[in-house]
Amino acid sequence: MSIFSNDPTHFFKNINKLPRELCLIVSLYIPAVAKMSLNKELYFKYHYLFRDCINPKQLENYIRTIIRQDNDFVFHQLLIENQNKWFNMKKYLYQDSIYANYIFFLKIYCVENQSNKCKQIINNLLEQLGLSKNQHKKNIIRNIRWNY
Repeated sequence: MSIFSNDPTHFFKNINKLPRELCLIVSLYIPAVAKMSLNKELYFKYHYLFRDCINPKQLENYIRTIIRQDNDFVFHQLLIENQNKWFNMKKYLYQDSIYANYIFFLKIYCVENQSNKCKQIINNLLEQLGLSKNQHKKNIIRNIRWNY
């Protein structure tokens, strides 16, 4: 096997094998959204571009995917940016169940998908906001079944 492969999965590894000057030139042609996933520094620099790239209807699917993968770093950033919006999304409907708000839905979704790191991030936020006491009483889930 040669030092350089055309396999797209090894693209960024192959760039690191190039001289520094060539790396800088090549990086100019890589879209900023693609650079976002390389490291934390680039994520902070370019994460604002992501909202323009994703269809708003697919954003909730993206968030659920982040939770299923237990990607705590990205989930933490999304939670910080959207906490007020998510608390105000009252009576969130998902799979024949109504949740008190979107944050409580995400917490239950973390438990269902065994995403302990994401669940801990939500618990930390609820603790900071003083909403962690008697949490079992505040989780309102109503199941809706339609009979025809």
